[in-house]
Amino acid sequence: MAVSAEYDPDSMVQLNIRLKERRIPQIKGLLRITGETQQALFDRLVLEEAQRNPDVLLASIATQREALDQEEREVREDLGL
Repeated sequence: MAVSAEYDPDSMVQLNIRLKERRIPQIKGLLRITGETQQALFDRLVLEEAQRNPDVLLASIATQREALDQEEREVREDLGL
């Protein structure tokens, strides 16, 4: 089964806004209650949001992969490979 996703800046912006709206007012209390680090809490919130909207997660992964591929091409070019 092939999965493809296209980067949608509006979806990414909406994801970030929703995460910030959830995270900012609650983060100190949640960190105290759960003992999570800020990064672990943010990762959990991203995962919860991705479960509700998997296309956003797939687009994010595809975008990150594209950026890594571009960086690899630039390094290879700089090294003359």
